[in-house]
Formats: sequence, structure tokens, C-alpha cells
Amino acid sequence: MTQAEEERIKEAVTRRLNAYVEASLSLDAEKCLDCFAMTEEPVMAADGKLLVGWDAHVEFFREGLKSLRTGDYFRFKNSQVYPLAPDAAVCSAEFEWSFGLDSGERLRSEGAWTYVFKRFGETWRIVHSGGAHVFLPSAEPRSAG
Repeated sequence: MTQAEEERIKEAVTRRLNAYVEASLSLDAEKCLDCFAMTEEPVMAADGKLLVGWDAHVEFFREGLKSLRTGDYFRFKNSQVYPLAPDAAVCSAEFEWSFGLDSGERLRSEGAWTYVFKRFGETWRIVHSGGAHVFLPSAEPRSAG
């Protein structure tokens, strides 16, 4: 791949990751799911558990978002995208987010995550992901950005 092709892939993957952030903040399970591959078996390795298959992802997002009332913030930082092929790339990044719960409390986390993207036509989707959350006290974020 040329450097220009690699840059286009990096930009496309970054845009897709930003779409995932927007979907998460809007608490829209369907838009979150749209970021994952529906034609392959997506896999998520999160916090010592493995989530395998489309149906498991559907349940995870639909059930997981039910108790949330607000998306306060969600941001990636130190994002590193590495193109693997014209239709594949990997992205690792640190993250921090906060969501408001039905109870009025805030659920806050930071950590690092890795996403493997595959291009289907012109759309990049997550086929594998994994990482770890560090849950934080319900207070203001440690860093701005």
C-alpha cells in the first residue's frame, strides 16, 4: 500500500470510531451495532469475558443501554491506527467515558481498547475488539480533551 492509501484507511477508521462514540453517547443500540460486522461473527474480549457472535452483541448493547439515561462524555485519546491491508486495520486507543444511570448516579470508566476493522464495500466495521475498563468514582474527569 502507498502512504496515501494508508492515510485514507487511518482517516476512515478514525471516522468510524467517532461514529461509535456518537452512537454510544446517544444511547442508540442500533447505531452502536451498526459499527460491528453483521456478516461475520464479531468477537469482543472485555474485562476477562468473551462475547462471541452477532446475537450476543445485540443482547449486550440493547440490554446494556437500558439502564443508562445520559451520555455525559466519551472520548478516545492516543489513538493508534495501523492499516493491515486495503480492507483491514487495527486501532488501539485509551478511552474515558461517563454515563448517567436511571438511579441518578454516574458510571465512569477509563482504560484501553483495541479494535480490528474490516472494510465491507465502503463501510468499515469492527470484527474483533478487546480491552479493559477501570471503573472510577463518580466525579469529574481527570483530564480535559
